Parts: sequence; C-alpha cells; structure tokens
Amino acid sequence: MMKLTESYILAGSSNVSGIELHKLTKHTDKDVRRRVADRVKIGPDLLNRLAEDPSAEVRAAVAANPETNLGTLLKLADDPNPDVRFSMAEDHNLPKAILKLLANDNNTLVQWRASMTLAHLWDC
Repeated sequence: MMKLTESYILAGSSNVSGIELHKLTKHTDKDVRRRVADRVKIGPDLLNRLAEDPSAEVRAAVAANPETNLGTLLKLADDPNPDVRFSMAEDHNLPKAILKLLANDNNTLVQWRASMTLAHLWDC
C-alpha cells in the first residue's frame, strides 16, 4: 500500500491514470480525496462520486471545480452541511442561478454570503 504522501502527490499528478484516480476517490484520507476533487479534467463520473463523499471539505472542492456539471451543483446547493453551501455562496464562478438558490437558503449566513456575491457580480 502507498504511503499517504505518495497518494497525495499521485492525486495531483498529471501522469495519473483514470484507474488510479478512481481508486484515489476511495482513499481513507479526506485530503487525498479532496485533492482529486480539485483536479481539472477529472470527468463527471468521478466528480459525481466525490459529491457523495462523507467529508464536507471534499464536497466543497467538488462544488468549486469548474468541471462540475449543473446537476451536481444543484445537488450540492442542497447539501446538509452549511459549510459546503457557504463555500459555494462565496464562489464568484458559480452560475448565477445557483447563487440565487443559495440566496434563499435556510441558513442566514449562506443567504447573506450568496447575496453579497451576487451583488458583487452585478456591480462588475
């Protein structure tokens, strides 16, 4: 079995195979899974798998990934953890439709952050 450091480095490597990435989405360490979720050009299947991850940090990384599809973003906008929704609400690259949903979140901090992000985008 690979050491944690080796797995973390592999998760960010441009030379990692799809099979290895798939295995890394199941790694026991959330930091390795988060690093996989941070990758660009990872593919929707792996991002969808990581959107179900038990770690809120991993799910937030999926939401911040520009490759994440709209369906997955909609699901994450309803994530049970307000930290995931808050991180989405401060993302200026998120589609405005998702930010508008978050501006009506049941958590007032998420609502506020999404409203501030939308206001900034409209000012630009």
